[in-house]
This record gives sequence, structure tokens and C-alpha cells, in this order.
Amino acid sequence: MWDRLRGKSNRKRITPATFGYVDPRPPENHPWWLVFAALLVIGLPYLPLGNFIMYPFFILTTWFHEMGHGLTALLVGMQFDRLVIEANGSGYALTGADADTWG
Repeated sequence: MWDRLRGKSNRKRITPATFGYVDPRPPENHPWWLVFAALLVIGLPYLPLGNFIMYPFFILTTWFHEMGHGLTALLVGMQFDRLVIEANGSGYALTGADADTWG
């Protein structure tokens, strides 16, 4: 704080040569966060209320998965009629095509 009052700063100055530069190397702590996230996803359902906490994420991943099926159907010229997600986390994308589409 005293350095700021004296006009000194520990921030790097942005120069035109470095502005927008992104270091292509991953951060050094990246693998540890990945391990932590994996252990959390694996271990959380075994804790009390763990399934309750994970339920929205199960539903969201099902939505992403089934929406991928539906969007793919639209991209290949089929119809995307309905996306259904069941209470247990399963689901399906109802797609269809006209009878003469592939013949």
C-alpha cells in the first residue's frame, strides 16, 4: 500500500509489443486443479447430500449431450422435434426426417 502512495507499483506495464500476448504454456498449477476437480466429481456422490449437490450438473450434462444430437440432426437436414430429460438424468432427442429424405 505504501508503494502505491509513493507512486511505485509492482504491476507490469503494458507495452504495445506485449499487449494481447497469451502464453501458450499451461499454468504450472493446472494439473493439480484437474486432479482436484476429478476427485471432487468422483468423491462427492459418496458424501451426505452429495447426490443432491451433483444432480443439477447431471441434468446439465444430459442436456448438453442430447442437444448435441438435436443440433447434429438439424445440420444434416433432419428435424429436431423434442428433447426429453427424465428425472433420473437420462434423456433422448427426438429427431426425424421425411420418408423420401434418404431414398
